[in-house]
This record gives sequence, C-alpha cells and structure tokens, in this order.
Amino acid sequence: MQLQRSSRYAFLILVATASKYKFALFIGFLIGLVVTLGLFRIWPQVAHLFSRPTQHLGVVGEFSPSTLPLSIQNHISRGLTTIAPDGSAIPALATNWTVDQEGRVYTFTLDTTAIWHSGQNLEASDVNYNIRNVTFSATSTNTLIVRLEEPFSPFLTLLSKPIFQRGLKGVGDYKVSGIRLNGEFVNFLKLTPARDMSLPNLEYRFYRTEATAILAYKLGNIDIIEDLGEGNELSGWKNTTLEANIKNDRIVAIYFNVKHPLLSEKTIRQALAYGVPELEVARVQSPVNENSWAYSDRVREYSFDLERAKRLLGDTSGEVVITTFSPYLETAQKIGLLKNHGRGPV
Repeated sequence: MQLQRSSRYAFLILVATASKYKFALFIGFLIGLVVTLGLFRIWPQVAHLFSRPTQHLGVVGEFSPSTLPLSIQNHISRGLTTIAPDGSAIPALATNWTVDQEGRVYTFTLDTTAIWHSGQNLEASDVNYNIRNVTFSATSTNTLIVRLEEPFSPFLTLLSKPIFQRGLKGVGDYKVSGIRLNGEFVNFLKLTPARDMSLPNLEYRFYRTEATAILAYKLGNIDIIEDLGEGNELSGWKNTTLEANIKNDRIVAIYFNVKHPLLSEKTIRQALAYGVPELEVARVQSPVNENSWAYSDRVREYSFDLERAKRLLGDTSGEVVITTFSPYLETAQKIGLLKNHGRGPV
C-alpha cells in the first residue's frame, strides 16, 4: 500500500513538472534528437579516424621540406598541369590555357573549386612558382597571365610541380599532420587524408642509405621501401614481395670526359660505345623516353659489336677509368670498357 502511494505521488509530481515546463522539455527533446542523429551521422567518420590503417614507408635520401620527392609532393598538392604517360602536359589546377603565336604569353584558367588545406578556395594570385625570367600576374580570381622573356617549349611541364602555401599546405588528397627534422633534412613525415576519410594514413621515414632502410625494414620499423635498387638483399626475406617498377623517365649512362686527350676523339668514343656488352637491363638508344611524344627512333644505334669496336680503335692504346656509385659497381665491372674482350686496358 505504501509503495502504491509513493509511486502515485511521484507520478503526480512528474505530470505537474511536465505541465509546468512542457516548452523547455519539448526544446530539450528536439535538441537531444538532433544531437543523437548527428552522432549517428559522424560516428563512422570519428571511429574511422581512430581505426584508419597506416602505411609505414621508407624513403632513401636526404630531403628538406622544399625538396621532398615528387611522389610525396603529389599527395599533398597539385600543379597547374600534370604529366601524361607520353610526357605531355595536361590540365590539373589549370582547366585550360592558351598561348600566343610567339610562345611567350600563356593565359591560364584555374579551377577555383579547389580548396587549400587551410580552407580557402584557390585563386590565381596564390600561384607562387619562382622561375627566373618568368612573371606571373593574376587578372581575376581564376585567370593567370604568364610571360616568358624567351619561348621555352617544355614550359608547361615545369608547371606540373605542385604549389604550396606556407607550412606545406596544399590542395591535394593528403595534408601534413606531423613532421620532424634532423638539422635541415626531414627524417619523419606523417600525412593524413584531407577530405576522403577512406584513405589510409601515410607515415614516411627517411634514410641516408639503402642499407639503413633495409635494416629498418627487417626490424619492422617500416612496411614498404620505395625505389630500392636492383639486387638488394630482400629478395629472399620472409613475407616480402618485390615489385618491379620500371621508370622510363630515368636512365643510367656513361659520360665521357671529352677534355681528356684520348676521349676527345669521336672514333674512340664510338668504339667504347660498341664495346659495351649486353646486360640484364633494357638498353636505350636515346635519353628521351620511348613512350614520350618527343621520342624519335631516328638515332644511331650502338648495339654490342666487338669487331667494329676493334676496327675503330685500330692501334690506339691507353687506359680509361670508370667512376661510379656503389649500386652500379657490378654493372661497371661487367662493362669493363673492352678490357674483358681481349684488348687489355683501353
């Protein structure tokens, strides 16, 4: 009986309170509903923020914040143009452009829907390339006039370099959320998605040599090493996959010191070129990428031809020394500059 009286008394108090403060209770209910729906909406993003996977990558080389590898810069920002597989410049932050007949004045129309990591929309006045003898002037928020003192046909490819605001703020898919320096060089860089929360975090650690990067990989400090040379010691390492990435925009070449009395002779240089043996890697006949729009196969080929090399050398004798970096030592020894082809030192 006492319990029933207490319950009824509490119910009457609750009804009276609700009647007196019904407006405040109604507003509170609406606020609670909105907050609940909002939490349901943003919770997956918040949860993903804390559970987002992270890729730990190793990079070989010393880089300052302004000289980061282009692959990293492209994560953070974009240039006015970007480079197509054939080496030509195609639109990026610039949606289109025109060039005057003399090839010295370019007019760019910019994509002002692009947003800086600082939250501001891109404007033509933000473009901050520092190229000698080139002036940039914004005539509107989306129009940029560029004037060159002299025509330069590859100019559009220069504008593929990403642009930045102070503090490495860009307009790319990733923003810089952490950076550590050792002196003037970066030793750690963390990138997190700027907008697309489905992307993983990227953590880069920088190593001066391939040997230290490989050791860090074996110790589990990094999961991926980018741009390792051939023949590294990870080929048989457990749970490791090596992916070949042929970079057609890079070559390894022998440069002759034409100031040397022996190498100043064209026939001697031709003989040495014909004396380079076939190696395991592809041989190129031009410094221009064969996939490039500018490539031409109308060049003289110097395929391995020992007899022709001997004829060109005639009675010439002397010694040529190859100076190279350690990753290419084995290749240099294989070339040998005809030493291993029966003529002794050249």
